[in-house]
Amino acid sequence: MPRCRWSGRRAALSPATPAAAFILFEAEVPELNTVYVEHPVSSAFLGDQAHLAQYGTAFERLTTAALPPIDPGPERESYMRSDSLRLVQHLLYTL
Repeated sequence: MPRCRWSGRRAALSPATPAAAFILFEAEVPELNTVYVEHPVSSAFLGDQAHLAQYGTAFERLTTAALPPIDPGPERESYMRSDSLRLVQHLLYTL
Protein backbone atom coordinates (compact mmCIF):
# COMPACT_ATOMS: atom_id res chain seq x y z
CA MET A 1 0.00 0.00 0.00
CA PRO A 2 1.55 3.36 -1.01
CA ARG A 3 2.02 5.94 1.73
CA CYS A 4 1.73 9.68 1.48
CA ARG A 5 3.35 12.06 3.96
CA TRP A 6 2.45 15.74 3.73
CA SER A 7 4.53 18.49 5.28
CA GLY A 8 1.57 20.86 5.59
CA ARG A 9 3.83 23.83 6.10
CA ARG A 10 1.87 27.05 6.08
CA ALA A 11 3.42 28.92 9.02
CA ALA A 12 6.70 30.79 9.46
CA LEU A 13 9.66 29.12 7.83
CA SER A 14 12.75 27.83 9.57
CA PRO A 15 16.15 27.91 7.85
CA ALA A 16 16.50 24.22 8.73
CA THR A 17 13.57 23.13 6.54
CA PRO A 18 12.57 23.60 2.89
CA ALA A 19 10.68 26.78 2.04
CA ALA A 20 7.70 25.15 0.31
CA ALA A 21 5.07 22.63 1.30
CA PHE A 22 5.84 19.15 0.05
CA ILE A 23 4.37 15.64 -0.10
CA LEU A 24 6.40 12.43 0.01
CA PHE A 25 4.81 9.59 -1.93
CA GLU A 26 6.30 6.25 -0.87
CA ALA A 27 5.47 3.33 -3.15
CA GLU A 28 5.91 -0.39 -2.57
CA VAL A 29 8.61 -0.25 -5.24
CA PRO A 30 11.29 2.22 -4.00
CA GLU A 31 12.12 3.34 -7.54
CA LEU A 32 8.64 4.92 -7.74
CA ASN A 33 9.05 7.10 -4.63
CA THR A 34 8.39 10.75 -5.46
CA VAL A 35 8.45 14.15 -3.79
CA TYR A 36 5.83 16.70 -4.85
CA VAL A 37 6.98 20.26 -4.06
CA GLU A 38 4.22 22.86 -4.04
CA HIS A 39 5.10 26.35 -5.19
CA PRO A 40 2.86 29.26 -6.27
CA VAL A 41 4.68 29.72 -9.59
CA SER A 42 5.55 26.16 -10.60
CA SER A 43 5.14 22.89 -8.70
CA ALA A 44 7.46 19.94 -9.29
CA PHE A 45 7.63 16.18 -8.97
CA LEU A 46 11.12 15.01 -7.96
CA GLY A 47 12.21 11.39 -8.03
CA ASP A 48 16.00 11.33 -7.74
CA GLN A 49 17.60 9.89 -4.61
CA ALA A 50 19.21 13.17 -3.54
CA HIS A 51 15.85 14.98 -3.38
CA LEU A 52 14.14 12.01 -1.71
CA ALA A 53 16.82 11.96 0.99
CA GLN A 54 16.71 15.75 1.46
CA TYR A 55 12.92 15.93 1.83
CA GLY A 56 12.82 12.72 3.90
CA THR A 57 15.24 14.29 6.37
CA ALA A 58 13.22 17.52 6.42
CA PHE A 59 10.02 15.56 7.08
CA GLU A 60 11.65 13.71 9.98
CA ARG A 61 12.78 17.05 11.50
CA LEU A 62 9.24 18.43 11.16
CA THR A 63 7.80 15.26 12.71
CA THR A 64 10.14 15.55 15.68
CA ALA A 65 9.27 19.22 16.25
CA ALA A 66 5.48 18.83 15.83
CA LEU A 67 3.04 18.87 18.71
CA PRO A 68 1.42 15.54 19.53
CA PRO A 69 -2.22 15.13 18.47
CA ILE A 70 -4.82 16.32 20.94
CA ASP A 71 -6.40 13.75 23.20
CA PRO A 72 -9.74 12.99 21.49
CA GLY A 73 -11.25 11.32 24.54
CA PRO A 74 -13.47 13.41 26.81
CA GLU A 75 -11.95 11.80 29.90
CA ARG A 76 -12.04 14.03 32.91
CA GLU A 77 -8.29 13.55 33.49
CA SER A 78 -7.41 15.13 30.14
CA TYR A 79 -9.33 18.27 31.12
CA MET A 80 -7.76 18.36 34.56
CA ARG A 81 -4.20 18.58 33.21
CA SER A 82 -2.77 22.07 33.46
CA ASP A 83 0.47 21.83 31.55
CA SER A 84 1.61 24.15 28.77
CA LEU A 85 0.89 21.58 26.05
CA ARG A 86 -2.76 21.41 27.12
CA LEU A 87 -2.95 25.23 26.96
CA VAL A 88 -1.48 25.31 23.44
CA GLN A 89 -3.87 22.55 22.31
CA HIS A 90 -6.80 24.46 23.80
CA LEU A 91 -5.78 27.66 22.01
CA LEU A 92 -5.14 25.94 18.68
CA TYR A 93 -8.12 23.59 18.50
CA THR A 94 -11.00 25.18 20.40
CA LEU A 95 -10.91 28.87 19.45
